[in-house]
Parts: sequence; C-alpha cells; structure tokens
Amino acid sequence: MNSLFLSPSESDLQTIQKRFNGVVTYLTSGGKINNGAQKTKPFLLYGDGWRIRQDMKSELRNADGETIPKDDGSGNVLIEDDLLMVKKQQEAKTIAEKDAVAQGKSASEAEDQYPYWSDSIQSYTFDQKWGDSPTVGVFDSGSSAIAFTLMDTDKALINLGPKALQGGRLHAVDVTAVANSLFEDHTPPTGSTITSIAEVAPQATAIFHELFHLVWGDSLMYPSVGEEYQFQRMTGYESRGSGKKAFTKRYAMRNPQSYTYAAIAYDYTQNVQYKISNKKSAPVEFFTGFASYEKS
Repeated sequence: MNSLFLSPSESDLQTIQKRFNGVVTYLTSGGKINNGAQKTKPFLLYGDGWRIRQDMKSELRNADGETIPKDDGSGNVLIEDDLLMVKKQQEAKTIAEKDAVAQGKSASEAEDQYPYWSDSIQSYTFDQKWGDSPTVGVFDSGSSAIAFTLMDTDKALINLGPKALQGGRLHAVDVTAVANSLFEDHTPPTGSTITSIAEVAPQATAIFHELFHLVWGDSLMYPSVGEEYQFQRMTGYESRGSGKKAFTKRYAMRNPQSYTYAAIAYDYTQNVQYKISNKKSAPVEFFTGFASYEKS
C-alpha cells in the first residue's frame, strides 16, 4: 500500500479500503454502478464484433434497431439530425482531447469520434476510427488495449479483448525472489533472475481492473494525467515519458491498476512463502514491483 499509493495517510487508507469494499460488494451482491448514479445492469462483451462503425450521415436507429422515417416523408432521419447524438459526439471528442493532453499531446491531436451501432446492446457508442473497415475496432487494430469500460445514461458495458484472457490461475507462476536488502533504489541486483508482479498477474486481472471503472465511475477512478499500468511508473520510481506528469498520491488513488496490483501483492504476501533454504522461508513481497523477501 505504501509504495502503490505513495505513503497514504490514515484518511487515505480509509478511502482506499472503501474503493476495494465497493468492488467486492458489487461482485458478491450486485448493486449500483458509476459511484451510485446508475442501476443499469452492465453488458460483458468480448472483442470487436459486437459493433460496427457508422458516420454522422448514416441513418439513425431507434432502441429496436429500426430506422426512423422523417415527418415529411423525405427519407429517414440521419444521426446528424438528432441533437442528442450530436451532443454525445461532442462529449466524446472532449474526452478524447483530455486523453490526448494527459498523454503529453495537444488537444488538436485527438482523434475524431464516430458513432458505432451495436445490435448486441441496441444502442450507439462513440469511438475513434480504428481501420478502413467499419468492423475493425480497438482490439483488431493492433493496439495494446486489453479492455475498456463504457457508461452512458442508460447503458454500461465492459469490453474484454484477447489480451484480457492471457495469464493463468492465481499462484500458478513459480516465483523467484531476491532479498529486500539487495535492492538499490527499488531496482533489483543487476543480472538477477527475479519475478515481476506483472508476471504473476492472473487471468482475472483485466476484469478486476475494469470493475473499479464500472463501480466508481471516471469521476473517482480515472486520473486527470491518464491511467498508468506499469508498476515503476505508477509508484514514481521511473519517468512516465516526455510530456507526461509524474504520478502522485492523488493520481494513484484514482488509478485502477494501482488497486489491482495492491490486491495481487497483498494476496501473495498473505498466502505465498518463498523457500530461501531447506530450513527457511519468508512471505513474498512486491513493494518494488519485483518479488522479494525480508531476510531475517
């Protein structure tokens, strides 16, 4: 906790515990999402095949997936004719601009946003153009994306990609650890063979991460400087790259991957012993992002 949330206070720890409890409660009992603002039952989707790209001049579909005739009989209503859809496109563009700035780019570099129709959820979502074919989405585009969560006033979904299904069961990886005393500035000894927390992350890691977005919403679970997924960068041990702001406690407490890694690290420390010798073993720790143990 101390590393991942950058020395949290007692009050911070209470907030962190509340965030964990909210996700656990949702997993066991269901309930509201988006920080209590929605009762919507979310969709769980896989891959890109559930939606197809349109443009603003495409014919608008209603909640039944049917086109809508114009009152004057001159054809069907277009997406650009609907004020709500125009507003949603503008909102999506604003979010894309903020994301671009968070990644060290300018707002003008943000991608244009297109409406995507889905028969699966009988609704539209907005996203950038990922390829020439309207069926190509973020996962088929060669992007590094693993999963994402979307919430609208009446719809919510978690979309998993192929990379979200990588990894095995918890504790399936044989851990190789190094004594804490051998680390220098949170860096393992040169040439050492050591297991990282990313290597032990189980298959459920992606869905657990996305549940923090779903349960708490972007207002509480999205850092204004953009999400961070790499342990050394989210804990301030390494630079996040040109133009990106360093992570602070404020950002860490809004970063789902910080909670995800905290849960994995806690589980290993509580349940996995590293065999130091035939007579000695010690709990596995990941406070540097690499497997270590306290040498007695």
